[in-house]
Amino acid sequence: MKYYLDANVFILAFVNHEDRGERARFILDAVVKGKCAGVTSFLSFDEFFWSLRKVDKKENVLQYAKNFLDMPHLQFIPVDEQVMRKSYQLLQQYPLDPRDAIHAASAILAKTDSFLSDDDDFGQVKAVNWRKL
Repeated sequence: MKYYLDANVFILAFVNHEDRGERARFILDAVVKGKCAGVTSFLSFDEFFWSLRKVDKKENVLQYAKNFLDMPHLQFIPVDEQVMRKSYQLLQQYPLDPRDAIHAASAILAKTDSFLSDDDDFGQVKAVNWRKL
């Protein structure tokens, strides 16, 4: 299986100590161990860093960010012209925020099997197999 991991999967793994955080940690552990492939956009780095910076010291967040970037079996999708053009098409079809359209476009172009997110907005995008975290 090849999963697209929305930024909130990484964020919840660090900040949520309830069921959603536990599910996020389980998924990330499976990716690290090579039980499945993980894919995310380079935008996730910004979202991850920004969210964690609000709740922890910069020194700690820098280490978390390094671990995020060095995560085994995680592929980063660049935000290039192809992704932006696909995002634009999705924005024409669905009431998405631009960042969400970029994430959805990245998942589609990477040919992922499922899109994992805690964000219900992705459920409306027919081209992604959205699964609630």
